[in-house]
Amino acid sequence: MERSELIEKIKKIAPGTPLRHALDDIQDANVGGLLFFVDDYKKYSHLMQIGFLLNCQFNPNKLYELAKMDGAIVVDDDLTTIVGANVQLIPDHTIPTNQTGMRHRAAERMAKETGRMLVAISKRRNTMTIFLGDFAYTLNNVETLTSKITQTIRTAEKYKEAFIEALQGIEFMERAGSLTLYDVVKTIQKGLMVALICEEAEFTIAELGNHGRFPSMQLTEILVNVNEEIESLILDFHEELLDQDSLEE
Repeated sequence: MERSELIEKIKKIAPGTPLRHALDDIQDANVGGLLFFVDDYKKYSHLMQIGFLLNCQFNPNKLYELAKMDGAIVVDDDLTTIVGANVQLIPDHTIPTNQTGMRHRAAERMAKETGRMLVAISKRRNTMTIFLGDFAYTLNNVETLTSKITQTIRTAEKYKEAFIEALQGIEFMERAGSLTLYDVVKTIQKGLMVALICEEAEFTIAELGNHGRFPSMQLTEILVNVNEEIESLILDFHEELLDQDSLEE
């Protein structure tokens, strides 16, 4: 699964979205729930027994009320339509699953069989879990994510400071005639760590939803000129003249 695809799915259920509003209400009411997101429900009709075929406009309050019934809720993937409720999912029972509860076992098997996204809300554990293909991920609360992104920003800032110091050191050593390839490679490594930390933070930013705007701005500011400086170092010290494709490699 592409990382970008997963991030886009996370954004759909992040805080501030209508869907997350409904999911939070379901979780707070401690009723549990299971959502199955489809592009065309007819493609998966052989895996479902629909209690009520609704085809009504998506609405967070409707979704919350429907979760009080047994079974899954089928929602159009673009979040415009609630297709059906009180749905029994009947995936292949031979598909292996590591989940324990019936709702989560059905969700994992359905995700593996169809490749579509399902969200299971546990009544007992009070958690939300995403299932998408072979991937399963339990969502964190905002407090946990905020603490995590704060630590990530601090780490990125420290590596950025070390990268800037190393760049200044290269300039000094080059003038003094004492610069080695090791110094250049270590400097590039520090810059790549800044880029890697910021890239890894994309997932947490997506999961934060509307709480992630300010941390996203901070990380964008930290990244300013980092990639450009890395490219300049490679171009300056590589033994051959590089084109853009070779530079990226």
